[in-house]
Amino acid sequence: MNYHFEPELFLQLGGVTEFTFPGQQITLRAGEVCIVPKGLPHGEVVRSDSEPFENVVVSFYNGAVDLHVAHEQNGGAPRADDVQFYTTDLLRDLVSYLDRIAEFHHSNARENGRVIKGLLLAEFSLLQNLVQARESRPAATHDIVAHCKWLIQHNLQEDDLCVESLANELGCTPNHLSKLFHQKVGERIVERINRMRIESAMDALRSTRLPIKAVAVGCGYSDANYFSRVFRQSTGMSPQQFRNCPLKRAPVAESLRAIAL
Repeated sequence: MNYHFEPELFLQLGGVTEFTFPGQQITLRAGEVCIVPKGLPHGEVVRSDSEPFENVVVSFYNGAVDLHVAHEQNGGAPRADDVQFYTTDLLRDLVSYLDRIAEFHHSNARENGRVIKGLLLAEFSLLQNLVQARESRPAATHDIVAHCKWLIQHNLQEDDLCVESLANELGCTPNHLSKLFHQKVGERIVERINRMRIESAMDALRSTRLPIKAVAVGCGYSDANYFSRVFRQSTGMSPQQFRNCPLKRAPVAESLRAIAL
């Protein structure tokens, strides 16, 4: 099961998504919403119901809002289509609304129902404005480099993530992908993977209390000791020193249960 360092929002448009969490299962149907708190491992199996499976997924990576529509592929796995990235000064608001919904839901869902609905409405309103704003300039889904960026973001936890695996997913040769990516981005794919893994680890250490080993695995390092060495080389501090540094601290969400609404 995968987990992410920021919350995720799932809007079910058709069919069914069956989520599996540690000690919890949720079946999401058309018209329902699921919020997965940051750091919560989860698996997904999708299927058609009276309508074909389709949902919208909102997630947050490295300072951008990732929004895509998913459809069913072979084996009941979701396939991301129409992937778009948005930048906004309200990114932390979008994340914090979902964090607060989780907190209110788990403290007393019935008593806090009106507040939860208000926060969810604010989340949807901001997302709608973001999608409609011309200056947000979403990346074209047919752009192989934009798709490669998305694949890197969504597969950082895979320790075998590399140019070859990305090229295989994108249907091109590793050499072609490497040259095209470097020309357009000014950064080599391996450099981007390593940088994003460290940035994701820094964010996780700031905003969660996940064990160092769990942070390492979530960033694609199966060996926690190797992760610590790489992290120290990049930041000048061990992961634990970075977490303990007062200047790096941020509010931490304690609840780790998904929410179906």
